[in-house]
Amino acid sequence: METVCVNTLEKFFFVVDSIDELARFFGFQKDGVLIEDDLDQVRFIEDLNSRRRRDAEVLSLVAANVQPGKMLDIGTHFGRSAARMAANSPQSMVYTVNIHPDEFAQGGTLTTGCPSVEEIGSYYREKGLTNLTQIYANTKTWIVPEHIDKLSLVYVDGCHDRQFVYSDTLLVIDRVIPGGFILWHDCSPIYRKHFHWIDQAMQGIERLLSEGIIWGSILNVRNSWVGIWRKG
Repeated sequence: METVCVNTLEKFFFVVDSIDELARFFGFQKDGVLIEDDLDQVRFIEDLNSRRRRDAEVLSLVAANVQPGKMLDIGTHFGRSAARMAANSPQSMVYTVNIHPDEFAQGGTLTTGCPSVEEIGSYYREKGLTNLTQIYANTKTWIVPEHIDKLSLVYVDGCHDRQFVYSDTLLVIDRVIPGGFILWHDCSPIYRKHFHWIDQAMQGIERLLSEGIIWGSILNVRNSWVGIWRKG
């Protein structure tokens, strides 16, 4: 008889059909505000099925509905995600961390790119958003300052190597308030078989599940690449 190997952790990932279903499940009352005008551009195969718009909708919706206070964005790059968080929760302070270009070689393998210091965060600066604090650090060695605590939302989108996704989450999970959210980019049960970096990121999340560091369901809106977990 042929033995079939099944990843028992797959049962924790649940795909919902729409952003409206996500809002209904969590009881969100506010709509997320989309601040970009280029979300429907298709430049690469990864952009098909309105993937960039779905990603923006998910992060904007969650940011608009969490308790105002403090948020953390891991992986600033040009600052689009940080800008979504800051624009949708103007009463919150968004801390956003990116590895300094001089340390890029020590920052893992599966990264989006190495923007210059001038490029890091350039998008939120162009938008004139001021409720943000830029930090330069390699999260592999970063000691999170004590004042970055009581986080209502963390967005993990730095290096997508499985060990970084695991360690970046472990770094901040105790700083997240009960009822707060951790979102991981490059998390999609549907697309992990197509893109190796999604599979790597999800392996990092699965390790968190297997060790009992996180528990319960990780939701994903169909055609987005964002995993959504609520603490407590």
